[in-house]
Amino acid sequence: RLTASSMVKKENFKVTLADALRGNGLETEIRNTVFHWARSQ
Repeated sequence: RLTASSMVKKENFKVTLADALRGNGLETEIRNTVFHWARSQ
């Protein structure tokens, strides 16, 4: 759903997706999930 958001632009996908992730609080959640996954390996 986030990539279909009007916040994410095709012309500048990487930057606008990162901004949308930060704006929705998902960046921290993803970072924490990856940290815990890597730690458990």
